[in-house]
Amino acid sequence: MSTATIVDDGSPYYSDFVFHIESAITAGSYSLIGLIIKYLFMLPYDTAALLLSVIIAALELLTVFAVYLLLLEMDRIAGKQTSERDRAVYMWLSLASIFIISIVIPGVLPSFQFLAFNMTCWQNDTYLAMRPFSILALVFFLRIYNTLEERFDWKDLVCFSVMLFLSTWMKPSFFMGFAILLLLLALWHLMKNKDKYEVFKRYLILLLCTVPSLVCILVQNTMLFGDEGNSIILAPFLLVSLRVTNWQLALAVFLLFPLLVLFLERRALGKKTIGFIIIWLLWVVQNFIAFFLAEGGSRTYDFNFGWGMVFSDGLLYVASYYMWYNRYTSDDRDMLPCYMDDPVKSKRVARNYYIFGGVLLAYLVFLGVFYFILLSQGYSFTKL
Repeated sequence: MSTATIVDDGSPYYSDFVFHIESAITAGSYSLIGLIIKYLFMLPYDTAALLLSVIIAALELLTVFAVYLLLLEMDRIAGKQTSERDRAVYMWLSLASIFIISIVIPGVLPSFQFLAFNMTCWQNDTYLAMRPFSILALVFFLRIYNTLEERFDWKDLVCFSVMLFLSTWMKPSFFMGFAILLLLLALWHLMKNKDKYEVFKRYLILLLCTVPSLVCILVQNTMLFGDEGNSIILAPFLLVSLRVTNWQLALAVFLLFPLLVLFLERRALGKKTIGFIIIWLLWVVQNFIAFFLAEGGSRTYDFNFGWGMVFSDGLLYVASYYMWYNRYTSDDRDMLPCYMDDPVKSKRVARNYYIFGGVLLAYLVFLGVFYFILLSQGYSFTKL
């Protein structure tokens, strides 16, 4: 059997991979990817390392494919006929999504903040494994939710349940926030619909799809903490302040573009943009968890409650750029929904809106690629 140990040789490089590989071999792991690593490293070390690299690369490709499917699903919900140009742009945006990273402003936000509002965290294997299955679960959920009051497609329900289970088995961070969002949506539909029995029945079926994931979390909790279990404590801003320098400014800079899109498109929000709305709601829930809650006991200062925030941050940018692109390619591209009564102002604002969005996307991808190159050269992600 191969062995993996943490060697302190003075190198600035640090990664969760090292710890996860060692702990998977010596103590086991709650994650499916940890179980895979454990059996991989029963092979010769070089072979195991190569196969693990291939698996991580495959997960990244699966993430790109999942984002692409998400964008196509948002088109389908909007009733839009996706053109070949749309498909090409969506593929490039899907590829860009794995490089979108926190904004770096020299002299203001001078460093690549660790876990500071971005979906790109290559140093953590359980997060990388969770990400594609979480996006696929969201794709199937949107398919179900869009026709929830009319009919069910049982294949979508099964696929949703399986993807959610795999996501949770890799890392439970997405499920925690998503389960809360699902309950909130159920309560909202119960309050606004007269036929409460029918709404209850449909949401009960949907909630039953989450049972395998819930059981998975309970098993993971037992594996990590034994019979004592684990607790959740109220800890406002604890995790973010520990992990992100000047987090208030970092958050404000991060939200600049998504809030701009939300403001300019606010009159267009509705059933056809339900994907964008759901992703915003997921972002709110996941960030509430990261900003106000923490694990009790020995893992209080770990960032385990923050991974859902990291995931939803990147997803929010993907959804915002979907709205930005589709406004740019629309027949009335100069008529922004919030300025329908002022064509001159709308045209001026639209031009600046498209330029700003395009330049920002190019800058974010440049930063993400540069960050990846630095990590590949052995720099510590905690020091960049």
